[in-house]
Amino acid sequence: MFLPDWNRAVRTHVILLAQDLEVRVVNAVTGEPLRELTIDTNKDYQPRTPK
Repeated sequence: MFLPDWNRAVRTHVILLAQDLEVRVVNAVTGEPLRELTIDTNKDYQPRTPK
């Protein structure tokens, strides 16, 4: 997962909120939204064979 400012996000506790195909990543302490994602059911996020 890509976060907008990786250096700031290192060691940041996050909460993943998922509903259907929508996922939100929020800072666990401040509640600041870090990322919003939509799961693509046509994409294989974990291929079964190594490349």
